[in-house]
Amino acid sequence: MSRWPGGGRWRLVLLCVAVMLLSCMPGAAYAAGVAGIPRSHADSLAVRQVVYEGRVTTFSTVAREVMLKLYGSDTYRGLSAEQAVASLILYPDEWKSLPLMKVKDSRLRQRVGIDGGYAAMTDLFDSAGTYRLDAMLEGITDPKERRHVQELDEKAGLMLLLWSGALFEPYAPSHTGAGLQPLSETRVKGELLYNRIPAGKILFMLLFTAAVIGFVTLFISAGWLRGVSLTLQWVSLALAVWQYGMIWWLGGHVPLGSMQDTLLLMVIVMLLILSVLPRIAKVYCCNRPLELLRVCGWLGAGAFALVAWLNAANPAVTGLSPMLASPWLSIHVTLMMVSYALLAMCSIAALSALLAGRGAGAGAAAGYMSFPGVGNAGCRRSGVAAGVAYRLLLPGVVLLGLGIFTGSAWASTAWGRWWAWDPKETFALVSFIVYLLPLLPPLSRHMGHRGRSLWLTLALLTLLMTYFGVNYLPSIHAYTR
Repeated sequence: MSRWPGGGRWRLVLLCVAVMLLSCMPGAAYAAGVAGIPRSHADSLAVRQVVYEGRVTTFSTVAREVMLKLYGSDTYRGLSAEQAVASLILYPDEWKSLPLMKVKDSRLRQRVGIDGGYAAMTDLFDSAGTYRLDAMLEGITDPKERRHVQELDEKAGLMLLLWSGALFEPYAPSHTGAGLQPLSETRVKGELLYNRIPAGKILFMLLFTAAVIGFVTLFISAGWLRGVSLTLQWVSLALAVWQYGMIWWLGGHVPLGSMQDTLLLMVIVMLLILSVLPRIAKVYCCNRPLELLRVCGWLGAGAFALVAWLNAANPAVTGLSPMLASPWLSIHVTLMMVSYALLAMCSIAALSALLAGRGAGAGAAAGYMSFPGVGNAGCRRSGVAAGVAYRLLLPGVVLLGLGIFTGSAWASTAWGRWWAWDPKETFALVSFIVYLLPLLPPLSRHMGHRGRSLWLTLALLTLLMTYFGVNYLPSIHAYTR
């Protein structure tokens, strides 16, 4: 067993982690030139219970979702989310001229006539008081540009709902007749804790930090650095599980209805695979291909965590659709996300095998199973990372097939049809076929070991198209809809 270094190095590591965590925390409020309520008043409002989208929650949660939707951040000019939303309601005349609504598209900024990346409510009306976005929607034919206009229109509608008092209402005992029960003190404290900790931001920063440290250990033999990267992996896994559990607990249903939820589940599965990687590879000592695979895995999980965090900055301010409450959905999405994680790690392992370029004999010591119709000698040449890819491929394909089947069963109960050739369905089937082909003995022999690794690496493109690409196509599964 390797000896851990003295406390000096670890104090430096802990100091770096502490600085990173503190940089993620919201700073002190300073509302220069903005009409806002004091921080002390906002803190007292944060724990107030309100009825929002058919559920009871805290004002803190509503304020955070509203600010993320409008501004892309839970703070505004030094004001906390609670301060900003409460001030927005109390001082509409002052706030309607503040640039609060984020506009990503440069063409839309030119149409609206704004210099920065944010529009005020007054920018959306002309001198005659006519709402300008209606005319813009009629004259725009490009689907992408129309989507940006619709997003801005949705933000303007959200502000109008706030000013009209229709977005939420204070919880009252009379709401119990509608089946709405007040939150317990523990639940309120849990919501406030979840809103205060930027878990998504910390998660992808930890994973990218682990990947950077792991990359360094490929060239520098330092056991303590390897220990730091593995520690960050376990901390990331614990944080991801905590975040997913909190979303489940606070939401009251299995979190599978948004891109953030499903990506977070995929990150958890990928980290679990990385945690048991030595057992999968049957290599329990330091091995360069295995370390390279870990680095690629941390990069992949960090990328998914980053996209989940970015997606959380644009929440859907709506309730849960009845179709999403089906038990078939929970089974279907869970199978699909686990299969995506397995196949993504399979492709990452195949890429690591190509990069490692291991010679003959590496697979023999690991005892890898071979592809159909290919002898063990071929597997010995494929190396440690390729052996991991082979072991993850079959369960990934099986679970993807089961996920497609259960998705058809869900579609039958929700829409009355088993298959509709929707882009999401079609590309899921394409991914299934692409990953299945290397398991067929004739093709497996024809491809060769390097060919299979290259095939599995490129197969990741089909998964990315299935999960992300279809969001830009006319699909009922698109998370951007």
